[in-house]
Amino acid sequence: MSLRLAALAKMAVKATAAATWEPFTLHDFRRTAITALQTSGTSEKETSIMVGATPEVIRRHSERINQQVIARRA
Repeated sequence: MSLRLAALAKMAVKATAAATWEPFTLHDFRRTAITALQTSGTSEKETSIMVGATPEVIRRHSERINQQVIARRA
């Protein structure tokens, strides 16, 4: 029984370490939406209208995206 308890304790330590969250903000959701729209092939202008941002903002976010991935998916 003690081996089982030791195994459970080890699993609990691993689960606690894996459950740590990276800090995020609500703005990260917007960034994710812009990225998803861009990778799905939506144009810069359409994306800017959908998220209520200027095309310049969309371009700044697009710089973070691998352009080859967008080309392959489009």
